[in-house]
Amino acid sequence: MNPAIETAKKMTRVQTDWLHRTMQFIPEDKLTWRAGGCAKTPLEIYLECGQVYLTDAKLLRADTIDWTMPEAEECQESEIAITFVEKAQREFLIALEALPESRLVEVVDLPWGGSMAINDLIFSPSYHTAYHCGQLNYIQTLLDDNERHFSWSL
Repeated sequence: MNPAIETAKKMTRVQTDWLHRTMQFIPEDKLTWRAGGCAKTPLEIYLECGQVYLTDAKLLRADTIDWTMPEAEECQESEIAITFVEKAQREFLIALEALPESRLVEVVDLPWGGSMAINDLIFSPSYHTAYHCGQLNYIQTLLDDNERHFSWSL
């Protein structure tokens, strides 16, 4: 398999593991808490990461994009949210496995505007998830948890 695709798969797995680990330190009763009363909740952030996996899998398969994402209210139990993110990650990894190396140079139009080469798109879910892991870590500090829970192990 192409080294870029293998690297994208590894980075996606690592970032998803970090995302799960980060969510473990958000108290259950704060999963729907909004900083300042208006920010995204930790649960909404978590679910968005899964939605990006699904959206990018569809872009890699040239499928129609469906913006349907489970509402945070539907995923109040952690297991439901975890199942959604895990399923979404699997779908993205399967799309990566099926991606012909010849398509890496192809440029696709993004549904939110702009375009991107597939060889860049394959990394966007891991970048996006890393960004949100930082937000979730910051939310932990807002909730008076100043312990460092982050792990650098890959």
